[in-house]
Amino acid sequence: MTKMEILNFISGYWDKIFLTLVIAVVTIAVARLIKIILKRELVRISRTLGVDETTYALVRRLIVAFVYLIGFVAMLSLFPSLRDLSTALFAGAGFAGIIVGFAAKDAFSNIVSGLFLAIFHPFRVNDYVMIGNEYGQIVDITLRDTVIKRSDNTLLLIPNSIVSNQQIINYTEGDPKIIWNIDVNVTYDSDIDKAKKLMIEEAKTHPEIMIIDNLPEVTTIELGDFAIKLRLSFWIKNRQSASTISGDIQDMIKKRFDREGIKFRVR
Repeated sequence: MTKMEILNFISGYWDKIFLTLVIAVVTIAVARLIKIILKRELVRISRTLGVDETTYALVRRLIVAFVYLIGFVAMLSLFPSLRDLSTALFAGAGFAGIIVGFAAKDAFSNIVSGLFLAIFHPFRVNDYVMIGNEYGQIVDITLRDTVIKRSDNTLLLIPNSIVSNQQIINYTEGDPKIIWNIDVNVTYDSDIDKAKKLMIEEAKTHPEIMIIDNLPEVTTIELGDFAIKLRLSFWIKNRQSASTISGDIQDMIKKRFDREGIKFRVR
């Protein structure tokens, strides 16, 4: 296309191009305004009705996305060659066909999965969860992703469609205390009764360990080729503190074993 042809095209469609820009600006402004209003009002309503943040955040995003869709369709309708497409978006058969087409795509699958997460609440914003092999705090659920803040303060974005197909452990719902395990390998020439006794004693001295029922306790879980694997089990108040407490206990056991002549084995 030559420079003259481009100028002729622009002059022929100048009014539509200008109106398209106006619609785009108005759409963006309206969407942002609605987002601000909804954020304020939905927070107020959620506090009054007891609806949690997970639900109203997703509703807000869906409404804003619909505003953008309306603006996009309005811009398409200005051009005759694209008018049929904009009509199809709202026509019964055409709209259904588009939805079916999108359903097979990742983007639509993530939106649908996000809606199910908001409706059935396997977790909520601020909950501590294990999704697959990833542990962290839920900080947001968008139309596309579930956002987790991990223990190293990094944010992990997992597509909603993947989350809905994963095993989920919610450590916040219900009773937050959990049983935590630490495995220790000792050599065959070590006194395992003494090793078990020392491990329990060290666990009981930690201020964060909860003494409940028969825990802490140590059991033999494996007689390996070169070592005996002992498992220390104990109660802690919540999953968030598990890594820190586990590190403390392992340090304490190592120092006590060194003093008492109990030998470790890496494998």
